[in-house]
Amino acid sequence: MTATFRLLIIIAGLIGSSVLFAQDSDPVTLTGISFSEVDDNQTRIDFDTDASPPEARLFALPSGQQLIIDMPGLINRSGQQYYAAQTGPLDSIMVVSDQERLRVVLNLYERSEHVMRRGPGGYSLMLRTDDTRVAGPAEEAESEPETAPERTVTPAPDPAPAP
Repeated sequence: MTATFRLLIIIAGLIGSSVLFAQDSDPVTLTGISFSEVDDNQTRIDFDTDASPPEARLFALPSGQQLIIDMPGLINRSGQQYYAAQTGPLDSIMVVSDQERLRVVLNLYERSEHVMRRGPGGYSLMLRTDDTRVAGPAEEAESEPETAPERTVTPAPDPAPAP
C-alpha cells in the first residue's frame, strides 16, 4: 500500500466515525411544560428540556391571539400535546412536531408583550399584559359616571412691604 492510499483510508475512517457519532447523539427532549401567574399582569411559562436546547424562533400571528414557538431538533416527551392553562392571558398550549422541529402554539385571550430566554434546562417565556385588564376597583370606577374633580383655589400671598 502506498502512503497516499493509507492516508485516504485514515481520512475516510475519521469521516465515517464522526458521522456515526453524530447519528448516535440524542436529540434534546421536551420533558414538561409548566405555567403560573407571577402577578396580576405577568404569566410565566417554562418549557423543561433534558439538555441545553438550541435557539428557538418565536413569532406572533397578526391577530395577536396566538404566539408560535419553533424549537428545532426537539422531541416531545412530556406526555401531553394539549394544556388547558387558563392563566392570565394564556388560554391553552398545543404541542405538535415533525422531523425538523417541535412547534408550540400558545392561544391567548388577549395580545401580550413577551420575552423568551433560553437556559441550560429549557426555555422560559414571560407574558405581560396591560394593567387595564386587571379586574378590581379600576373597572368599577369606569362603570360609574365621571364627575369633574373639585377645584381648590389658594389665594396668592400679599407682597411683603418694602423696608
